[in-house]
Amino acid sequence: PLSNLIIFIACLLLRLFSKVKIAIVIDEPKYFGFRNLTGRFISWSTIPICFWSAHRIIPPSQISANQCKKIGTTANKIRIIPPGINKALVFHTTEESHQRKNVNILYIAYWTPKKGLIYLLEAFSKLENNFYHLHLVGDAGRFPSYRKRVLEYIKKNLPGNRIHIYGHLSHEDLEPIWNKATIFVLPSLWESYGMVIVEAMLHGVPVIATNVGAIPELVKDGVSGLLVPPKDSFALAEAIKKLSNDDELRKKLIEGGYKVARNALSWEESCEKVYQIILELLDNR
Repeated sequence: PLSNLIIFIACLLLRLFSKVKIAIVIDEPKYFGFRNLTGRFISWSTIPICFWSAHRIIPPSQISANQCKKIGTTANKIRIIPPGINKALVFHTTEESHQRKNVNILYIAYWTPKKGLIYLLEAFSKLENNFYHLHLVGDAGRFPSYRKRVLEYIKKNLPGNRIHIYGHLSHEDLEPIWNKATIFVLPSLWESYGMVIVEAMLHGVPVIATNVGAIPELVKDGVSGLLVPPKDSFALAEAIKKLSNDDELRKKLIEGGYKVARNALSWEESCEKVYQIILELLDNR
């Protein structure tokens, strides 16, 4: 909330008392994640004025752009620029991980309510065969109460050694985990883009994700991945079973996902697009 307030004050002062052109790169215009009413109030009372102050607004996806319009801005201010992918750190593989005995399900995200990890755990509890393994990568410390809930669920419902918890990992340390992944799952309740989905596609790991936010802009169900409803652990479990048992579907989704990822922007290309917007604003002074 404090950072939103600071940005709000800066935008308002610059717009009212200077000729400076303002461009805002926004990740998520939809409220999602403030833990208290104060945060929500500050967010919803300041963002519309920031949008009014800005000369350009840069969201990462079409659905985020639509939300910007609903909150209060005009279409001519909006320029959609997805985040980039560090393509130098990834490679494309298709079959190596599937030749192994275990089905390695990979989750890479923060442990927050928004990411829907608890629903993945519920789905995993329905996968009774011991060859299913779940690998959890990501910072678990942002929401201590949620972390406690997740760990208690694992202890109570998923005893044994089929859950592997890594914490936060660098890109380099992630590579061996990508290499052995059979399926990537992102069970989010909302995503303004979903960059990790593109990373999975580049690594040749088929994707199962929820049909929310900008995810359908990346994942076409049955073509470049599988989509399931949010908070539906049964549907998620069925999708995992289906994908792990159908080699033809797996191959199709890997190929479809790689086509999507191949057309994604690199970080250099994404930054260049932002730079061009800055030049455009400077030319229009």
